[in-house]
Amino acid sequence: LIVAIHKIINSDNVDVAHSSWKLEQITRLSARPNHLARGGRRDIVALAKAYIEQNFHRDISQKDVAAHLNVSYAHLSRLFKQQCGCSFNQFLWNARIAAAKTLMLDGDVSVTAVCYEVGCSDPGYFATKFRAETNMTPTEYRQQLNQSQLASIAIAS
Repeated sequence: LIVAIHKIINSDNVDVAHSSWKLEQITRLSARPNHLARGGRRDIVALAKAYIEQNFHRDISQKDVAAHLNVSYAHLSRLFKQQCGCSFNQFLWNARIAAAKTLMLDGDVSVTAVCYEVGCSDPGYFATKFRAETNMTPTEYRQQLNQSQLASIAIAS
């Protein structure tokens, strides 16, 4: 961070537009956390996981998270694979599927609404990813939930 700011400050161009650009770049760089200085690689992955868990419902990408953490896309990808044993996208989809399972407990919420709620804009793709993770479609999963709930009610009665 300090090296980047030093390069910006010491560049030769001094016109007003460039000075404004320098200030903008310094502000942008200083606003970003420098996670490497505090906790190293494990800290980056922990922060990336936390960011995913807080934002999985949005249209986020590995590029977005890498930029947020001020690391390269490739570096984040490598760290994720080393420390989590899965790719960034697998972790993101695992978070989305886990949230979808919870949302599907409410039988009044459609599968399409669940799809959009967890950050996926394509219900067909959502169903494909859900099936890959659970070995059943979202509709089959919901039917299984309903049967389990009915069985629990019958046993309790």
